[in-house]
Amino acid sequence: MSSPPEQVKPPQPRASADDEPVSEAVTAAFRHLADHWDDEEAHRRFIALCQTLGALSYAGGQYRHICDLHDAREAMARRQIDAVIASAAVELFSQREPARRRAPILLIVSMIISGAAFLYTLKLAFSLM
Repeated sequence: MSSPPEQVKPPQPRASADDEPVSEAVTAAFRHLADHWDDEEAHRRFIALCQTLGALSYAGGQYRHICDLHDAREAMARRQIDAVIASAAVELFSQREPARRRAPILLIVSMIISGAAFLYTLKLAFSLM
């Protein structure tokens, strides 16, 4: 007689990797994934919420923990880790300061030199007359 298949339960939410407090909304959203694990849209909404609330490290940690369990959810967790990394990259690049635009020094110097040469040429031309 074989025993019924064991119900796979989600891990208990852990603190973020940075030991920062995680909002109840984020932990509740992660708990919601337990019943909707195969729903890509539910994962997308969870990651978007984590990005909005600054909890991407928490999301990555939760997915990493599931990967470490090596259970039926591992394949989805690995795909979601990639999504978390992509979201973090987007966030990182959106926070970069735009490059400061310096005055084109070479252009200014060349204009001054050209102007001086033109004036010198004019002076020579009028002095020969």
